Amino acid sequence: VLQSFNMTITTFVGQNIGARKTERVKQGIFIAWVMCSAIILAGSVWMNREGALLVSLFTDDAAVIANGAAMLKLFSYAYWSLPVVQILSGALRGAGKSSIPMFFMLSCFVVIRQIYLAITVPMTHNLLVVIAGWPLTWVLCAAGMTVYFFRADWMKNAESWFRDNRFFIKFHKSGIQSPFLTKTRNEFMTVEDGLYMSGADRHSGKRGSYE
Repeated sequence: VLQSFNMTITTFVGQNIGARKTERVKQGIFIAWVMCSAIILAGSVWMNREGALLVSLFTDDAAVIANGAAMLKLFSYAYWSLPVVQILSGALRGAGKSSIPMFFMLSCFVVIRQIYLAITVPMTHNLLVVIAGWPLTWVLCAAGMTVYFFRADWMKNAESWFRDNRFFIKFHKSGIQSPFLTKTRNEFMTVEDGLYMSGADRHSGKRGSYE
């Protein structure tokens, strides 16, 4: 579910920034977050209350069921943060800012989590303390990405990037809504109907079969 929403919002944001529909981008991000959060929160309640039942579907070992149920219960308290991470990371990737979610995820899910485990495991040797490293880093990542999302002017930069690279072009009469584009050196071409414009034409302002 999380990955599905992540990939969907990536495509949605990229298309609408290219079409200069910034308000639609904001609305889409919010709606995707609400929909994803509703599903995840419902699943979290089920995990919290019926964790033992869920684990028992895979094993009959009482100790494993008890530990698994405890893990799911702990996870359920922080699962709300994952829609934040996945929706915002997908939106930033769609805006051409893929390095930002990569930085936050590597920092939180790898570096900070490994430091946490290196400190807590020798000190406690407690399974739940170890497991707590996952929800802790989820929340940290969600908080960091939220601050960046609302404080950085990422959409303005994304619009400039798309404009400079000319990834989105308007067609007349072709009716093609999402053409496949290939870039070779300084040339752009649509695969579907062979419309072509050289870099020299673009810079000179010459109009070909599309605008």
